[in-house]
Amino acid sequence: KVHPSVAASQNNLAVALEARGRSGDLGKAIGLLERSLKMRKAIYLTGGTNVHPYVATLQKNLANALEARGGPGDLEKAIKLYESCLEMCKAIYLTGGTRL
Repeated sequence: KVHPSVAASQNNLAVALEARGRSGDLGKAIGLLERSLKMRKAIYLTGGTNVHPYVATLQKNLANALEARGGPGDLEKAIKLYESCLEMCKAIYLTGGTRL
């Protein structure tokens, strides 16, 4: 099941965990962000829509966390997420794409 409030709550908890910075918090935050991104894509990227500001924001948050963790492959994943976020933002804000 998916719901926007669950996705938002996962994102908020992940950001707080990342800020707290205790041992294991970053790994938990990344897991929450990955689940939230999957949920937001299922909610907002439907019916031919391939851009949404909430999805772009989640991509950025996950990329930030991956970059901070710095594990094997994390930087490459972060770069792909940043690139996707940038393309979504261009489509939304510079070309008149989907807006809230």
